Amino acid sequence: MGNSKSRLLVNKLCAASSILNPIVLQTSKRYSLPYLWRTLPSIVFSHDHKFVYFRIPKAANTSILYYLYQLTSDCPEEFVKWDRSRITRNHFNSAGGMSIFKGRKALKKYFFFTFSRNPYNRILSCFIEKFRIASYQKRYARLNISRERTAGDFVKFLRFLSKNGLYKDHHWIPQSDFIWPYKERLNFIGSVERLDDDLAELSRLLGLGKKCAGFSRPPGGPPKTNASRKHERYYGDHPYGREARQLVYLLYKNDFTMFNYKK
Repeated sequence: MGNSKSRLLVNKLCAASSILNPIVLQTSKRYSLPYLWRTLPSIVFSHDHKFVYFRIPKAANTSILYYLYQLTSDCPEEFVKWDRSRITRNHFNSAGGMSIFKGRKALKKYFFFTFSRNPYNRILSCFIEKFRIASYQKRYARLNISRERTAGDFVKFLRFLSKNGLYKDHHWIPQSDFIWPYKERLNFIGSVERLDDDLAELSRLLGLGKKCAGFSRPPGGPPKTNASRKHERYYGDHPYGREARQLVYLLYKNDFTMFNYKK
């Protein structure tokens, strides 16, 4: 079985066994099984350090997970190549397969947190990064995205999302949909825009301190897209830019509201 098919199966099994977790049962959300198996595997538990991290794709979650790994491990010198799936599976815990008792304990006593990202930057970063990858180009060939990934291509992508494409891939699911059971249960919301400062504050709140020498990007992690520096090209005062801004706001209105980002 290929790696992608194996990951898909693991995610589905994790979601299936996560449905009875008290953190999931406590929500008032209405959800479908495809939605569950795309979001529930992003919940990370540490029973040793009593925290729950709600990972949001394309909101620095690889870097944050690496930082948490550094804080909660011995930071082995031989740790060179970042293997997020292996580390997540072996070092942390998931919502799936957890006893009802542990789930209730986590819901009542653990420290819940997440990190958000400006919705304009997040979906633009998704578009730039994912359509560099051959498998995405093939999967969404019908969109006819050019190698240059132009502003017009970006609008085509956003139109696709607005026509029942939003939940086709977990990378462009709204950030608010990764929060369980509800926003008010979160003890801390950091942001990508204040990443260094908020990670330092998070380590203080968790009582972990900085066991490793500062924050660094994981070796072998995905390349930066610098989406925040490309607003004029994709969101500028031109027809495609104006349509892109409108579509992003309509698609991610709940994210703008939940995480207090300006339209």
